[in-house]
Amino acid sequence: TRSEGCPRESIAQHLGLPLDKIMLAIHNLTQE
Repeated sequence: TRSEGCPRESIAQHLGLPLDKIMLAIHNLTQE
């Protein structure tokens, strides 16, 4: 099932936001 993928992907789909923006935001946060 696709649910085996990273939780962020399903979250992004529920929010209707591009996964790229989600990953970019997380990347920026982890660099702090």
